[in-house]
Amino acid sequence: MLVVGGSSSHELAKKIAKHRKVPYSSLKVGHFPDGETFVRFMKPVKGKNVVLVQSMVPPNQSIIEILFAAHTAKELGARKVSLVVPYLAYMREDARFHPGECISAGVLAKAIVPPLDFLVTVDPHLHRFHNLHKVYHVHVKRVTANGLIADHIKRHIKNPLVVGPDGESEQWAKQVAEQVGCPVTVMTKTRYSGTKVKVHFKDKVDYEGMHICLVDDIISTGHTLMQNIKHLRKMGVKKITCFGVHGLFVGDAYKELKRLKVDIVTSNTIPHPSNRLDVSGLLAEAIE
Repeated sequence: MLVVGGSSSHELAKKIAKHRKVPYSSLKVGHFPDGETFVRFMKPVKGKNVVLVQSMVPPNQSIIEILFAAHTAKELGARKVSLVVPYLAYMREDARFHPGECISAGVLAKAIVPPLDFLVTVDPHLHRFHNLHKVYHVHVKRVTANGLIADHIKRHIKNPLVVGPDGESEQWAKQVAEQVGCPVTVMTKTRYSGTKVKVHFKDKVDYEGMHICLVDDIISTGHTLMQNIKHLRKMGVKKITCFGVHGLFVGDAYKELKRLKVDIVTSNTIPHPSNRLDVSGLLAEAIE
């Protein structure tokens, strides 16, 4: 086995190789003056089980690297090519909502799958598809960081109340709370007018003196979290920690969240200062 780290996942790839006690190599990536990308393997791949590690951030550039590297590995005689994509992008457009729209989740899968023998990802953001096999027609394994979040809560937080910031996050919140052994609820919105919206707990829970743990899979713009945090403060909640598997933090999202004086914990699927959950062991175990 040879673990190869793409430009967005060098450090995570090194950790995976260390767990598996196999060689590691960086993928050399460069750009021509007109913006075109070139990639080069720095170690021989012929006869190897090549494991390419690359999160899709930023998505378009990272995907080009994956396509070029995966096809090149096969052309150079790699025995197998596996893709470890800790953060899998382009999952929101999994249906045609308006005439003429591209179903980008399916198009991307068709482009990436041909050179692959195996794909591993962490907590993909599935909506209408409950199984990744419905989109990616290759041997797929999905791993979850829920156990890492639960362990962090058990080690560092007293009197936790796990809260999903919206309905979509309920599945993650419930799984984490079950592993922690603590109460769980979800935030919901009631709209009274175009400008007046009230955020409240879906269920009746005793939150006095509790440490609120907002749990979601992706922190992108952070708008939903910010809205929830502000309402929780009005309710008198003092201790709040935000957990996200994938910390995208678009624009000033991280800075704006920190201004609200909350703790932020993410996994290292995407490199960021908030990374405190290491998924390398989970991914190393998942590689066949």
